Amino acid sequence: MPTYGVPAVQFVSGSGLRLIDRDGRSYLDFLSGIAVTGLGHAHPEIAEAIAEQARTLVHVSNLFGTEPGADVAITLDRLLGGGGQVFFTNSGAEA
Repeated sequence: MPTYGVPAVQFVSGSGLRLIDRDGRSYLDFLSGIAVTGLGHAHPEIAEAIAEQARTLVHVSNLFGTEPGADVAITLDRLLGGGGQVFFTNSGAEA
């Protein structure tokens, strides 16, 4: 389906804020990816946390809850002074 043109650059790896193309050139990643790489590429601790979680459960809709999600919500609420609500989304459109 022709939604975009043929990409001029093909990336093969990333590290931190940089992407590496198949010719070894390095680029700053200013686009990041929708809700997926805000903390950079290939950080060892983040990669291990993702792998650990994936061994249990990869994804469920926000129509349902998960224990890790509840833990993060409780922590965020506490850090922000308590008494609030946490609503997880991947963009501002859901707000």
